[in-house]
Amino acid sequence: MSVFSQLRISCNKLTLLWFVFSIAFFVVIINTALYEEISSKYFYYNDTGHTTYWGHVSLIEIYSSAGKVSYSEGDTFQEDGGFQRVGDDGLHVYSAFFGNNNTRKLIIIGIDKSKSERKLECGFHQSSASILADAHTNATKRNSADGYNTGLKYCPIFIECDIPEDIQHPNYVSINVFDAPLNDSDRRNILKIHYPPERPIYNISACLQPLYTNENVTMINPLRLIEWLEFQLMMGVQHFTFYNISAHPIISKVLKSYKEVSIIPWNIPFTARNEIRARGQYIQANDCSHRHRGVSRFVVTLDYDEFLIPNQNISDNFLPLFEHILDLDEIKNGQKLVTSLLFHADFSFTTWPMGANISSQYYNTNFLRIPTMTNFIQSGQAKFVQLPEHVVESGVHFVKQGVPGSRQYVAERNLGRYLHFRECTEFFQRINPTLPKNETCNHDAHFVENLDAVERFGEKILTRVDKKNVHSYAPSASPKHSGLNISIAYSGVRKSLCAV
Repeated sequence: MSVFSQLRISCNKLTLLWFVFSIAFFVVIINTALYEEISSKYFYYNDTGHTTYWGHVSLIEIYSSAGKVSYSEGDTFQEDGGFQRVGDDGLHVYSAFFGNNNTRKLIIIGIDKSKSERKLECGFHQSSASILADAHTNATKRNSADGYNTGLKYCPIFIECDIPEDIQHPNYVSINVFDAPLNDSDRRNILKIHYPPERPIYNISACLQPLYTNENVTMINPLRLIEWLEFQLMMGVQHFTFYNISAHPIISKVLKSYKEVSIIPWNIPFTARNEIRARGQYIQANDCSHRHRGVSRFVVTLDYDEFLIPNQNISDNFLPLFEHILDLDEIKNGQKLVTSLLFHADFSFTTWPMGANISSQYYNTNFLRIPTMTNFIQSGQAKFVQLPEHVVESGVHFVKQGVPGSRQYVAERNLGRYLHFRECTEFFQRINPTLPKNETCNHDAHFVENLDAVERFGEKILTRVDKKNVHSYAPSASPKHSGLNISIAYSGVRKSLCAV
């Protein structure tokens, strides 16, 4: 071979290498630009509190990561894939639920950037690994009636489709754009279909809003979370469902110490305030409602700083209170199904004087609320306990839509009230619609002392929290009785949670 021929081959190789390098460089630049534009699309949050690059995570890895969490009652409280894309223009689906045997209808919960109608179809699968569906039916999208997300970029949605008669019991469903070709690279979602049990597993369950961290500081005080869980258990709650975006490792450790707790990944891809409200809390509320149909008779929807207190003349437990209300003549004679029981709030703020004086050798009891905070202002705000069988669309503070012929019941304060313990944030330092008569959380507020909760439950809560061995939740090994030594954000100042 001549020298010129060899030079020609070398030049061709160099040209090819330069072409490959240019293409690779171009791809990197494009991906970087996309990431900077919509970074949340490329990340999901795991239960260790760290972000993971979405492009490096396959569905198999998501499944195995979620599988590290201990779920109860089989698959009822498991959602492996989290939010999954349908197409490329802002539609995501999260969970799928079987309606009932009469209609054979599926209800899929998700979020959508577009409020317009879409041409969609449901594909039914027996295996999550199957690419081509065993059967298809048309699907309809319904936008949520929620005003909670008005003016924001993304809207909660429901997709409904009927299961074909020749498919008896499909295990999975995929949502696809109508008439779009489907192959291995196109299918971006596969949802497990949740079927209700033959009879309810629980009398009372609870769902909690999505957990997340902020600058590596948990938004939830671990000691107060233990207090909240112990109080709910004392009141008869049998199961808790937590939706996890990025819980702090200490919070995860607390939750996993309770056999009654299930943790579901909540990898919502959009979290900015102009995109969706409260990290998708409205969508989470509806997932909770559908997930508990046929599973639990009652579902408590309180947050971590809210405690429902039954009237002492009725019960020291939730179930007798709920059944007492449903047995009232005005409900029995009304001949209407009840979607929910609404209870009014009494607010209390950490800036107000502490009214109780109890102590523990393990930790600073001032961080507990039931045993120490006794001053309250009545509020018109309400939270509800739902009967999920009668709920079509849930909300954050009340049910948006019930089954035909149903109603909500607003409980008088002589039946029960819920205590809402808050920090004195900027919102409550100025006149706002939550507190009556232009009241604020400042020291000159016209609060009233009420010792009912502390006298009935204060010592019981203290005993239960003590037995929880709270010092074991310190981030590193610590001597016995050293307290729960966790640094948290508290009233804008970093303090030690427990200094003993």
